[in-house]
Amino acid sequence: MDFKSRGGEEKMKKVKIQKKDGRIENFNKQKLQKSIFSAGATDSQSQLVTQEVEEWLYNIALGEIIDTQTIRSKVVDSLEEKNPKAAKAYQSYQKRA
Repeated sequence: MDFKSRGGEEKMKKVKIQKKDGRIENFNKQKLQKSIFSAGATDSQSQLVTQEVEEWLYNIALGEIIDTQTIRSKVVDSLEEKNPKAAKAYQSYQKRA
C-alpha cells in the first residue's frame, strides 16, 4: 500500500519531533530528505530513505513525540543498505548552533 494513499502528508503533521534543544516541531519530510541528500545520498536514495522513515514513523509515532536521535538511527540503518558512505556521513554530522 502506498503511503500517500493513506493520507500520509496529513498524518505526518501529527508526528511531533523533539529537537536536541528540547523544542517540539512537526515532522518535516522535505527537511529530512534534504539532510540525507546533503550527506551524499543520491536523489533517489534520499527519497527512498525518507519514504521508509515516514512509514516507520506512521507506524510507531502517530500522535506521539519522537526524538531526533531515534530518527537519526533509523535513517542510518536504512541508508547503510543503500549507500554506506552517505550513512557514515549522516551519522557523524553534527548540526552547528
